[in-house]
Amino acid sequence: MISILALLVLSSTLSLQAKIADENHSVQSVRIRFVDSATGYAAKPKSVETTPATGDLESRRVRRNGVKRGGHTTLTLDQGPHTIQVVSPGYQPMSGEFVVLPDNPYNIVFQLDPIEPPRELQSETVAALHRLNETVFVGFLVDEDSGEPLADAFVRAEPSGNETRTDARGYFQIYVPVQTLSEATTTPAKLIFAEPGFRTEERCY
Repeated sequence: MISILALLVLSSTLSLQAKIADENHSVQSVRIRFVDSATGYAAKPKSVETTPATGDLESRRVRRNGVKRGGHTTLTLDQGPHTIQVVSPGYQPMSGEFVVLPDNPYNIVFQLDPIEPPRELQSETVAALHRLNETVFVGFLVDEDSGEPLADAFVRAEPSGNETRTDARGYFQIYVPVQTLSEATTTPAKLIFAEPGFRTEERCY
């Protein structure tokens, strides 16, 4: 009698597990990150709402406290097309469409446009930096994981050798000589970004 009871319990457990697996088969975890499009800083939206294209499925909403400090959140969504709407103070409201696939492999990054761009990137500020026969590069360096600015990071231009460092906000400004066509062909110019504890990055220009 005891053996039969144990067998029945095991059978019920297997059936229940199979049912749960079948119900969750169409649900996927979608990793999303929100960043400031001008600086790369992490952004924490006030609200994030996803609406499936299929009318019989409910919309899902994430409040500000559901987005981590680095601008990261994870949504559990049904497979298929969805529309996402993002509202964040200081940023233009935005919406976009994406498709949730089986075993969704993507990390989606939404870049939020600030209503007022940083002073350093405003057109009149950049125009005032103009110099004859030189190109000025301005930008921000941030930790890709945390979205925090990288202060005192090293920025070097090659082959000119010009150097600078970022300020407390991760902002940098560096001048490089304009290359001739021959120089650009033989030794293409590039910017090198370095910070202790981080992988060195290079960007050709």
